[in-house]
Amino acid sequence: MTMRFSKLAFAGAASLGLMMVASAANAEVDPSYGGQGTDKFTLTGGWVFTNIAGDISLDGATQAGTPINLDGNGSGKGTSSFVASANWRFAPKHRATLLWYQSKRGQDFTAQNDIIIDGNVIPAGASVASEIKSNYFFGTYRYSFIKKDNLELAGVLGLYGNSFKFTLDANKYPGSPTATYSNNTSVTLPLPVIGGSFDWYISPRWTAGTSLQGLKAKIGDVDGSIWVLTASTDYMLFHNFGIGLSYLHTAINVDVTKNAFNGNLFVKNNSFLVYGVVKF
Repeated sequence: MTMRFSKLAFAGAASLGLMMVASAANAEVDPSYGGQGTDKFTLTGGWVFTNIAGDISLDGATQAGTPINLDGNGSGKGTSSFVASANWRFAPKHRATLLWYQSKRGQDFTAQNDIIIDGNVIPAGASVASEIKSNYFFGTYRYSFIKKDNLELAGVLGLYGNSFKFTLDANKYPGSPTATYSNNTSVTLPLPVIGGSFDWYISPRWTAGTSLQGLKAKIGDVDGSIWVLTASTDYMLFHNFGIGLSYLHTAINVDVTKNAFNGNLFVKNNSFLVYGVVKF
């Protein structure tokens, strides 16, 4: 994702917000929409545009790995993919939500300094290609401590899950043009989070919400922190169908000592989600 895309996304969000304000200000209340916050099921599907930043290092038996920048070494690019979520209000103050999408970032660069990865040395001047892929899962349970006709304030317990796959290939070593190196490793991180959410029912058609969850802890062979921030707005075009726009930020910084992955993973995702909403 480029800076130009971010500016366009913000401009689009602002334009959509202004149209919603104008529509809500002039529209008459349609009783058929019922009360906000009473829908039993909400399903969304659409597209997510993600920019990945951070670094990853893989330690060897006796040497610490070199942090490999995921966004600043060369021709790194963002990604886009399908996104889906489901929300079930199984009691007036109780909600369960699931969210899934994928992300990927690849880059090609020339090593400026020696890179130590999993006990191997890639010399300065070598050509390097790296890629990180992830499947993002996020499940939450929310209990509303405050629930009124126009707002809802809830506590959140959640489980963040991400399956990371990292690949790196190097060749064209200075002085050893036939030498090559390849690394393919993966790790799955299930991390619990705790936090809160706020929903504002602006009109019978228009909803806005935000949430923040996080945790810093050592759980088994994973030691680190995670933060998840969301901001969203939905507008119902018809009784059961609408459109939505969300911003999602995740930040993970963990030391992992698994057999298949021994090192540090620091990843920040900034995602914009555009989707359709079905409520019933």
